[in-house]
Amino acid sequence: MTLLLPEVVHRNRSIDATRGMLMVLMALDHIRDFLGSAHFDATDLTVTTPAIFFARWITHFCAPGFFFLSGMSAFASLHFSKRSRPQLARYLVTRGLLLIIVEQTLLRSLGWYFHFDYHFMNAGVLWALGFVMIFLAPLVFLNARSMTGIAIALIVVEAGLSSAGAKLPFILDFFLQSRDYELAGYHFFVSYPPLAWFPAMALGFGLTSYLLVEGTLVRSRIVPILILCLVLFLLLRAIGSGDPANWNRQAGALKTFLSLINVSKYPPSVAFLLLTIPGTLVALLVFHSLRVPVLEQFGRVPLFYYLAHIPLIHGMAVIYSFMYFGRADWLLSGPVIFWDVPLPGSPPEYGFGLPAIFGIWIGTNAILLYLCERYEKRVRLKAG
Repeated sequence: MTLLLPEVVHRNRSIDATRGMLMVLMALDHIRDFLGSAHFDATDLTVTTPAIFFARWITHFCAPGFFFLSGMSAFASLHFSKRSRPQLARYLVTRGLLLIIVEQTLLRSLGWYFHFDYHFMNAGVLWALGFVMIFLAPLVFLNARSMTGIAIALIVVEAGLSSAGAKLPFILDFFLQSRDYELAGYHFFVSYPPLAWFPAMALGFGLTSYLLVEGTLVRSRIVPILILCLVLFLLLRAIGSGDPANWNRQAGALKTFLSLINVSKYPPSVAFLLLTIPGTLVALLVFHSLRVPVLEQFGRVPLFYYLAHIPLIHGMAVIYSFMYFGRADWLLSGPVIFWDVPLPGSPPEYGFGLPAIFGIWIGTNAILLYLCERYEKRVRLKAG
């Protein structure tokens, strides 16, 4: 069970709080998936509303934040906790394998799907985190500048391959693209391709030597990075580069702004990373001086939170379905995967509007806070 805890040899409250904030935002997205009534692409400007758009868009910061903070934690473990590079490499491989196995077994059947039909599989964020940790393991023997250089080089190469539309060998395609792979009726949908997400973790590892001094965040060093990322983002968007979908003028300033920030997550584009990773840095700045114990609690046990929140939300959706519609087969069979479209077989009136979704979100996190506190207390008592 202790493998469900993150590193305990070194704690940084701003990192914990930022990670906790990202977990909470992620839960909002999944509650909207399971229980929302907006059965369309929330970022499709032809049908969405600003409120629904932002309820989805704000959660884009979660995945890049997870990868970036994992890189930061790996660096902190190495340099501020006296862990050797071979020990860190072994930990990353062990942790990475655990994440991959847990997602494709326990979380798949008892969390996302509630059934054991393996005709449809999905490679989600834990899949990518696990592989990226394994990819990172041999590179921890490099210095921070080399790691940062590798991350930037990969971003440039991936952007070039994407813009060129090059046909890739299967193994590269599998680890770089977000798409469905089908064989004899079995589907494996790669939502989070590991190589596409590797730069985010490598940047977290490489930049931490610059951002942390003796384990303490140097706030003045964050601002230049924020400005650089924002300038590069605006420059790329202005010349129509860095993302598969160009922005365009809409009917009104607000929708034009939404088009500008509507960048591609599957897989993450250069513009997406330039926009979202700075969000993690801003949160680190805020939580450096602002204590939020609830978020710190969630951030200390992120894997437990993740494994608990999916079946909890899915279970609430099943209960709601039985109570209001007398059945919930659309949540208990087939690929229970949400792409902002109605689930096959679900009633058109299924789901709640945003105000109710936010209420459910608050209640869900209250339950998760209790569970996380109990879990951490129990595990640490056993460890002590």
